[in-house]
Amino acid sequence: MAHGEVRPGIRLAPSTGGNGILQGGVTFALMDEALGWSLYYQNLPAVTARVETRFHKPIAVGARLIVKAWVVKQRGRLFEAHAEIRVDGSEATLLAQADATICLIDQRIEFEASSNGKEPNRVSV
Repeated sequence: MAHGEVRPGIRLAPSTGGNGILQGGVTFALMDEALGWSLYYQNLPAVTARVETRFHKPIAVGARLIVKAWVVKQRGRLFEAHAEIRVDGSEATLLAQADATICLIDQRIEFEASSNGKEPNRVSV
């Protein structure tokens, strides 16, 4: 694997899609998570600033997948990164891909729980 690349092999449960097809939001979330881990493993705390996602083929629920993400380049605090979802097999068919801009953050994000349980939590960066 390349430096800053993450490549988990996964299989999703049947409840993650309708008509046997993985829901697009789940597909996106897999790639967004992999993009974040590609920087986290380099001890670089960062958040996604922009993502362009392309869905090439429907993903069957239960299919064995390879989700890969890696950093393409860095410009100051901004990273350009790429993610792909492929079928885990000899063909490795491309199913979806994303190009993202990820922004390095200076400090840990701290979550504050609300005291009454009704107000939204506050986030400090």
